[in-house]
Amino acid sequence: MKIVITPEAHNDIAAIREFISQDNARMGDKVAIEIYDNMERLEQFPKSGKELSVITSRKTDLRYITTYDYATIYRMDKNIVYIIAVIHTSRSFNKLEFDSKN
Repeated sequence: MKIVITPEAHNDIAAIREFISQDNARMGDKVAIEIYDNMERLEQFPKSGKELSVITSRKTDLRYITTYDYATIYRMDKNIVYIIAVIHTSRSFNKLEFDSKN
């Protein structure tokens, strides 16, 4: 599988890194690196994430994996994994609006 990370997802990770780095620069770097590392694992194990529809009231083909308190939202299409967004798990997934066709 090929991994495609949307600009929005890169921006999400940059914002997460910046937020955490306000208190601890090393931890900000560590979290960002681990998020990207877990994304890379999806190349070999794309179905390792959970179905987002299990925890939301919406039917969707999106899946997610977690790294610390952050959920990486993605979808699979043929031989490509599209990383849509990275959000804090405390957010309500029901209220999120994703364009799952990225």
